Amino acid sequence: MPTLNAALALSSPCSGSSASSSPGCSDLRERFECRVQREHRSLSAFARRLTHPDEELARDLVQEAIVKGYRHFLAGNLDLDRGLKAWLVRVVSNDFYANRWRSKRFEAGPLDHEPICDRLGPEESAIRNDEFRQVLEAIATLSPEQRLVIEMIDLAGLEYSEVARALGIPLGTVRSRLIRARLRVAGRLTRGGGFGRD
Repeated sequence: MPTLNAALALSSPCSGSSASSSPGCSDLRERFECRVQREHRSLSAFARRLTHPDEELARDLVQEAIVKGYRHFLAGNLDLDRGLKAWLVRVVSNDFYANRWRSKRFEAGPLDHEPICDRLGPEESAIRNDEFRQVLEAIATLSPEQRLVIEMIDLAGLEYSEVARALGIPLGTVRSRLIRARLRVAGRLTRGGGFGRD
């Protein structure tokens, strides 16, 4: 995976001539790379959902999250076996919204490359893609706490316990934030003339 290797090369103190003089460094890098490769596909899919149609931004966000993850891992601040995926999803989400507010733009276009259902016809697929865009826009209006929980659970597919561990909050808080977030999204879609309204 060239983007993963490039990301690791950018952040690795092992890169270049110092790699051979740092005993065990390649072992750490290999452990990190192996673990991140397991999460790379779902992390990339999550980033593409957030940034569509900007594939380059999605790749940049994933790469930056991996670089940050590797630095935190080397510093002893990131446990690869507990919450890595949740941590990476959180970084991608936070960086995306920071970038969005800096650039003052957000374009959600059709999701041609990720059809919701392959059995739908073009018209039905366009309607579903428009509905998904409306959901993403509604999620973007939530508070950062609620937005992060709904993205981690509903978009990235993390377990409640993973989210609680990654955010350092009780499981009950995760559940209540998710409920409030889903209600606000549904309310916004209904009030805004979204698909929740017949």
